[in-house]
Amino acid sequence: MAYAPWLPQTQDDAPGGWIDRPATPSTDIAIFGESLPLGTLVSGSYRNIGTVLQTLLPAITVTTYAVGAQRTDNIFARAGGIPFEIGLPDNLIPATTDPVVLASRSGDPMTDQGVQSLEAMVAGLAVVIARLPSTLYTLTRKTPGPPVVIGPRSRCIFDIARDTAATTQVWWAYRNDLSGEMPVADIVPRAQRQARWLRALDKRFVSMGPLYRRTAIEYIGGTNRAYMDSFDAAAETAFGDRHLRLNSYMASTVPFEVRSLTPSADDLADIANGVPARRWMRDTQHTNTDGDAVIVEDLLLPKLQALRYVA
Repeated sequence: MAYAPWLPQTQDDAPGGWIDRPATPSTDIAIFGESLPLGTLVSGSYRNIGTVLQTLLPAITVTTYAVGAQRTDNIFARAGGIPFEIGLPDNLIPATTDPVVLASRSGDPMTDQGVQSLEAMVAGLAVVIARLPSTLYTLTRKTPGPPVVIGPRSRCIFDIARDTAATTQVWWAYRNDLSGEMPVADIVPRAQRQARWLRALDKRFVSMGPLYRRTAIEYIGGTNRAYMDSFDAAAETAFGDRHLRLNSYMASTVPFEVRSLTPSADDLADIANGVPARRWMRDTQHTNTDGDAVIVEDLLLPKLQALRYVA
């Protein structure tokens, strides 16, 4: 084993999460999420927290699997923690490589944005699951062979979820759930299911909290402020030092002080309202490339190092 096994404090969902101190740092990092880790399109390619982290960790492969507008049920279905279960007509994977429309499915790992097909394994066979514009899904065998009988709810595991190279996952995945005001008691258990999936594979993770939007309902004293704070507190209780609170840092003068910069009047107004300074934002909720650099240099990389996930 490349690194020390997980050491639960008492049980899977114990307060503070799990303790693990790997003996050998990660070789690969996979970043899952929605439009926040997707980043900013610059000259035809995305620049994001993954590209910043890759520059700082050239010996480690950093891959970003981010799709705009997705929620945690979509994201963690792609990442493995929320099972994607499928059914086929006659409960049969056919012998040919012709696509077959799924008879049933348990969720939506793909949505209107992002990739519309993913390689996967079903009943030990390599397949491609594709989403059609009508929101139907198809299964296509990668190679022909004897037909295979499957159950009415057979587990489909996407290659990006079972990739043994990605020893550490980073999630920045909660913003759209929170924008839709989903109960915190529904959001955190989804992330806990992802953590348990990784634990079974002896892999590791960092959970990244939300940035609060530049809108009155999420300002200090706003109608949604306590709700946002309650999510970060619940995630920190669930995951301990593996949950990274972003907003309190980005809504402060510290990033300016670290870089010997002077905040503008607008920046100071944002900070007074308890939301990230607009110096680091390209709109009311998404970071710009400077903001991505602050998050990685000041928060994510030090957290990965403190957890001994990277050297």
